[in-house]
Amino acid sequence: MNLKFVEITKENLLLASLIQFKIFYLASCFDDYEYCALHDTGDRKYFLVYVDEKPIGVTGMSPDDKEKGMCWVTWFGLLPKQRGKGYGRSTLEQTINMIKNKGYKTARLYTSRIWNVNAQFLYKKVMELEEPYNQEGEDFSHYVVFSKSLSDKPVLPIGNRNLHIQHSEKEDNLSIKHLKTYIKKHIIKLDNEKDDALFKHLRSKIMPNDFPLYEMKSQRLMFSMFKQRKYDAYVLKENDEILAYAILYNSKNGYSMLDYFAVKEDMREIGLGSLFLEQILKNYKNVVIELDPFDIKDENSINTRRFKFYEKFSFRLTNLNVVLHKKYEYALAALTENSKQEPNLKSQIEQLYQEAFKPNQFEIK
Repeated sequence: MNLKFVEITKENLLLASLIQFKIFYLASCFDDYEYCALHDTGDRKYFLVYVDEKPIGVTGMSPDDKEKGMCWVTWFGLLPKQRGKGYGRSTLEQTINMIKNKGYKTARLYTSRIWNVNAQFLYKKVMELEEPYNQEGEDFSHYVVFSKSLSDKPVLPIGNRNLHIQHSEKEDNLSIKHLKTYIKKHIIKLDNEKDDALFKHLRSKIMPNDFPLYEMKSQRLMFSMFKQRKYDAYVLKENDEILAYAILYNSKNGYSMLDYFAVKEDMREIGLGSLFLEQILKNYKNVVIELDPFDIKDENSINTRRFKFYEKFSFRLTNLNVVLHKKYEYALAALTENSKQEPNLKSQIEQLYQEAFKPNQFEIK
């Protein structure tokens, strides 16, 4: 199996952090990744794991600071869609081989019997010794330590030594905040006077990869709306590459329409869109989005999943539809500042469309 391990650096820090957060979902390793990416940390290293140039997971190695000759397998995991293919065992075994080649005599890892049930079947096959953990009270009794000897001597138990898991969980919460702060620092709101070239590049070179031609307004019209400050445009850039963008139309009544929103293809399904949009929506109180018609009962439909994505941000489906250019019909969902505006929602949305389109270009029903 041809796996490739790529050390995490400042160039791939965001990608690695998002993949790790997607895998573990309750714990972020951003602070650890960032520190190792910016400093010489010796044998303590973290890696992105690739198959055929596609990232599938993460792994790492961290020498124990108290027990000489022992190293932990850290933040090891695969994206959900990559599991069950044999990649997990190969990744774990290659990680352990890296540890062994560095001269360590013991490899260990710990996990939760509750949150990581399936992975334990793999650990039982690859590792040699399984120990319960109960140092920090009943709340932590679901943790278990797996160990493996890397020498001709049998592996010794860890002796249920305090792993400081309670402290680690507090650090995880801080790390999630730092990841969001890192993303926020990379979000740029385009200046309507100074960022003409970047907006034109976004419309002409990037958007055609994400939207069919019939869903895009002309370059001339969009640029005019941008210059007239009717459009707010945001991009998330890292290493001079646009990873995500959002374009919102603003009406005079305080309502905005999320006209275009997309994430770079190889950055999708790892949580970047959610974290990016979370920051953008903090700047708006009333937002409308257009959705392709969908059946809420069909959970496998891409259109249903798209609505579920926006529902996480408190968008709700209205009873209104819009027909554009007499042939394209969309359901409307809205994020409103408070429930008192609900009775006037239709009139507010109609005013939004009246400003954005010519009268014969739309119909609200």
